[in-house]
Amino acid sequence: MPTNQSVGVPERDLFERILASAPFHRSPRSSELLRYLGERYFSGSGEPVHEAQIGQELFGRGADFDPSADSIVRASVRQLRGRLAEFYSSEGACEALELHIPKGEYRLRFEPRPLQAAASHPDPSPPLRPRIPFQRTALAFPAFAAVALAAFLLGGWLRPLDSRIAARNAPAVPHPQDSIIEHFLDHTSGPVRFVPSDSILGLIQSFTREEFTFADYQARRPFDPVHPAALLNPLHWTGLVSRELLNIGDASIALRAVRDYPAHAKRMFFLQSRDLKTRDLRSGNYIFLGSAGSNPWVEVFTSNLNFVHRHRTDGEPRRWRNLAPQEGEELWYPPAGQVPGSGGRSYAQVACLPNLSRSGLVLLIAGNSQPDTEAAGEFVLSPQSAVTLASAIGVSNLSESPGFDVLLGTERTGNAWRVTEVVAHRIVRDGVSLATGPGSAPR
Repeated sequence: MPTNQSVGVPERDLFERILASAPFHRSPRSSELLRYLGERYFSGSGEPVHEAQIGQELFGRGADFDPSADSIVRASVRQLRGRLAEFYSSEGACEALELHIPKGEYRLRFEPRPLQAAASHPDPSPPLRPRIPFQRTALAFPAFAAVALAAFLLGGWLRPLDSRIAARNAPAVPHPQDSIIEHFLDHTSGPVRFVPSDSILGLIQSFTREEFTFADYQARRPFDPVHPAALLNPLHWTGLVSRELLNIGDASIALRAVRDYPAHAKRMFFLQSRDLKTRDLRSGNYIFLGSAGSNPWVEVFTSNLNFVHRHRTDGEPRRWRNLAPQEGEELWYPPAGQVPGSGGRSYAQVACLPNLSRSGLVLLIAGNSQPDTEAAGEFVLSPQSAVTLASAIGVSNLSESPGFDVLLGTERTGNAWRVTEVVAHRIVRDGVSLATGPGSAPR
């Protein structure tokens, strides 16, 4: 291990170029792991880094972390090696130094590249396009359904949205003027990260009959390899908790946004819910898909909302709680005595509010169930939805009220659900949902 003084400028410069490259810009987990290993390399401490240490310090595992039962470190290092290979096949094709992680070790090593490797690409501009496996790239919209299904069944990550590929291959479609998503994109700058619901969390909650809190989720308790439920079938339990599945409905919402707004496509990325950290929400823009029960990160913002997804009584399905009902509004949606989704009617929420530092915006798209979330996503993407919402709120243009908290009525039409009305709404000012009175929009 080199000392702090022996590390030269070329190594540091290469390290920063790699972190700034497209493969790592699209992979927060690999970037974080590379920075972690880089800090130890450049500090020159010379002390080896062990798998258990990485699991505890970087991935938030407890003092009882057992690497033999939880492969998160090994899997993340494999992914990191893949990102490095991707860098050297594209932007780093002409680099004279190679950064790699030796097999069986958790440290960085810089070595001169073979002359033929760097000489084989004498012109660094334009770089070769990286060969990205299908489960980690955005897909041309016409082919999305079949591949997204495969990704779902195989537990693949449909992330990040390689927006350049999606925008180039997508069919030409009319630009949906005055949609809510257009309003969101026009009022933000920098990356927009779609955070889908955690399908595995839903499966675990159904299997264990437990409902985990946001604190549980942050501590990764639902994915505990020694959970009592694991005793029933340890092999299947380990396979379940180690996967991340992407919901097809969530993928559809994100990929439609890429297709319909190619000018913003380079800004759009997928970020799996389990890869997110609270500090991330202090910068950038996020679109959260799913309610708090399936996407626990929504709980970070519920203190600033009027419509929250809660249980009315123990054992009942979640429904929308109106924290401060105005004249003509209900306390619960659906009201007590009605089962969510019964009679072909249900509810969803769309809310826009600042991120934790108020340097960007967060858009919440959530339903009582997945079909409701998809209906709300369809509404957000549909032409004139911003005009419809502005009319319901009572402003001439949605730009007059960039923040809002809206409860939507949904209705089953055939096998799909659609938004039929704005049931109730609040304006969000200074990050807080304020009463504005009931209102509705044309069906």
